[in-house]
Amino acid sequence: MLYVFQKDKETGSLASQRKNCGRKLKLTPRHLRLIEIAIRRSPTKSSRKLKMELNNTGVDIGDSTLRRYLKRMGLVSRFAARKPLLTRRHRALRLAFARKYVNEGREFWSKVLFTDETRIAIRNDCSKTRLRRRTGERLHFITPTVKHPPAVMMWGAFAANGVGRIRFLEKNETCNSAWYLKVLNQQVKWSANSLFGGTFYLQDDGAPCHRSKIVKDFVRHQGWKTLDWPPQSPDLNPIENLWGLLKKKVWSHNFNSTTELKARIISVWNYGLENELLEKLVFSMTDRLRAVVKAGGGPTRY
Repeated sequence: MLYVFQKDKETGSLASQRKNCGRKLKLTPRHLRLIEIAIRRSPTKSSRKLKMELNNTGVDIGDSTLRRYLKRMGLVSRFAARKPLLTRRHRALRLAFARKYVNEGREFWSKVLFTDETRIAIRNDCSKTRLRRRTGERLHFITPTVKHPPAVMMWGAFAANGVGRIRFLEKNETCNSAWYLKVLNQQVKWSANSLFGGTFYLQDDGAPCHRSKIVKDFVRHQGWKTLDWPPQSPDLNPIENLWGLLKKKVWSHNFNSTTELKARIISVWNYGLENELLEKLVFSMTDRLRAVVKAGGGPTRY
């Protein structure tokens, strides 16, 4: 009996195989190369379209078999990452900002007050609940949704050594320059005095209400230092990660009104965010900036 010895690609050991023994492979190495080329050219191509293309070459293969081959090749179906659109100008500004501050250490970032606004709904309608069920039981287990759930808009700030004072946008208010001036005059002043007691850097994004003339004049009159924050850069702001953690803790409870929702937000914000977490987020700035430099100003994993 004739054996053929081949080197195992994964273990590196020699494994014996019978010649012409067993069922022949549906797809040859040539077919696998064609599949990989086709997916590189069009990553959104479905397995059904790939199957049709293979059928045109004379290969009769089933859906499950093709998906099994794709899994072996490491070509698993996943959701595309959602990132802000970056133009050439955006990339250049992000890269310049990253190069300017990438060598700053913990002492510098510990003096930065990170700020932003976010919207928190009364329930998390965007989440997908995983469960185990039998065929035909799809409607036995459902997650109720609401088309326009009640929500609150809030402004918040935090630093490496703690959180600042938050402010909600009331029904009779608009998130404009006048409203943001109140935030600066009240919440930012209180937060800066409480967290720093001296020199600090104010971080906010390029939203229109943050960059109006009256806001710039107010900040200049206060003598506050600011960061020249690049546009389309939520991945650089660690408060985005803090929002996600805050919402997760808030949504662990059920609410019947926005009043209850606000009370829960205040409780979690003031007592449910550990100092170790805040430090970790702030001091991740160096890694974030290095990632931007490595990506040439492009999107990062943050």
